[in-house]
Amino acid sequence: MNWRFTRKNTPVAFERDEPICMIFPVPRGLIEKVEPEFRSLASDPDVEKAYQSWAESRLHFNKELRVQGSQAQKEKWQKNYFSGRGLTEAPADHRTKVKAKPFK
Repeated sequence: MNWRFTRKNTPVAFERDEPICMIFPVPRGLIEKVEPEFRSLASDPDVEKAYQSWAESRLHFNKELRVQGSQAQKEKWQKNYFSGRGLTEAPADHRTKVKAKPFK
């Protein structure tokens, strides 16, 4: 977590239960083991088709957001990705929340 304090000798306060950072443990050396590469979507037709379907769905949803009383306005945002729903199969272990153990 990086905080930038812009005034010297100025007290900083956080409200009780206010989140001040997010801890995301990653095993040391994991990022260095990743071998990134660029590939064309066309190299995987199933992924390309899923992306095109998603892009069309997103454009339609954003257009519908401008229609007064539309379902899109009621939903406010597409939750497919967040919920693990989509045009491809979600992993069996998909989660939207992590229940970390409390600090001792």
